Amino acid sequence: MNKIKFFAVLFAAGLMSFVILNVRAGEPKNAASDIGKNPQIQQGTDKDKINEMKDILLKLVRQDELLDETIESMEDSSRLTVQDILAMSLSLRVVKNNVEHITYLTKKQFPEIQPSSMLAKYTRTISSYAGKLDRKTFYVESLASKLSGEKSSFRDAPSGSKRAKTRGKNMRNSASGAPGAVSYANGRQILEKQRALANLSENLKNLKSSSKKLKAASNWLYIASK
Repeated sequence: MNKIKFFAVLFAAGLMSFVILNVRAGEPKNAASDIGKNPQIQQGTDKDKINEMKDILLKLVRQDELLDETIESMEDSSRLTVQDILAMSLSLRVVKNNVEHITYLTKKQFPEIQPSSMLAKYTRTISSYAGKLDRKTFYVESLASKLSGEKSSFRDAPSGSKRAKTRGKNMRNSASGAPGAVSYANGRQILEKQRALANLSENLKNLKSSSKKLKAASNWLYIASK
């Protein structure tokens, strides 16, 4: 009788251990260990990071194209109007804002990037394009300086009290097409162009600053991924 009780207790203990082991086997594992041990989860994570890198790269390529369009317009400076200069200035401001957003996306990758990862080829391309974009801003600056060189013609425009004294006379002569009216109109065009060039210069300065920050961030990202 005692043997029967002993085997009954032993059987019950064995059954309980079996149930506990099966329950524990069904418990969820730690997510971090799953990523490291499960190839499928690791592959999915890498794929997400690659898509993020591709998104950064595509945004960079688009800014490069926008700068090319601006450069093309600036190189043909003989036909530029005040409206053209204002349009180029707006384009530079748009590129600057986009570059700042790309810098944010690039810095966002810092905590998660791993050395010797498969992302290195993407970070290297991003760094290369960021450097290319930064160099183009210096070329745009040289073209803008060439445009600003036309400011020498500003000396021919009426200025200060002299402009105030001649304005009434020029407006009175405008109906008859007198030379004074033409001179006043030209002077106003020159001043409008001066303001447009000043606006262009300011937006270019801001773009250069943002471009340097993107170049630095992309370089550090590439170094971290090597």
